[in-house]
Order: sequence, then structure tokens, then C-alpha cells
Amino acid sequence: MSMNGGAAFAGIAGLDDEGAVPARFSDECLAALAAANALLAASGLSLHDARHIACVVRDADAFARCQTLVSEALGPARPSVTLRVVHRFERAEQRIALGVAAVL
Repeated sequence: MSMNGGAAFAGIAGLDDEGAVPARFSDECLAALAAANALLAASGLSLHDARHIACVVRDADAFARCQTLVSEALGPARPSVTLRVVHRFERAEQRIALGVAAVL
């Protein structure tokens, strides 16, 4: 959803080129970050403009190992981050979904 000078998206899954969930959680996390960045790019923004990231995961311990990937993807941005643990997603094999809000 585009807003004045910004955009917000939720439920961003990390799928591969075939539309499937990658076998490795780190690859799923990277794919979700790339998808978020692509959505933001359509509004003239990037993850570097992020003000808030919501990470919805099934396993907080697994996510802890991917925090470096998230930090690297955000570049100089230091948004607030919400971590929410859920028991399941609509797709049984999915382990992460992102939400992002960014402004210029």
C-alpha cells in the first residue's frame, strides 16, 4: 500500500523462482527480504528507507541465526523491529513472513 512519501506491505513470503518455499531457512529469509525490497522499489523506496520491519516466524531460535541477513539487507537503516512467533502459516512449509513500512 502506497502512502504519502512512503509505503507499507505485510505478509511478504520468501519464495523461490518456482513459487516454492526454499529448503533452507536462510534462503527463505533472503527471498522474503528481496521480495520486500522489490515491493518497495515500485514506490521508489528500498529497505534502506525502512522505519519498521515486522518478522513473523514459526521458530524464534531459527530467526536469531538470520538476524545478520536482515541487518545487511537494511544497510544504514535502523528501523524498529517486531518479532512475532506463530504456530503456523497458511502454507504448512512456510517459516517466515515480513511486513515493512518505509518512508523517504
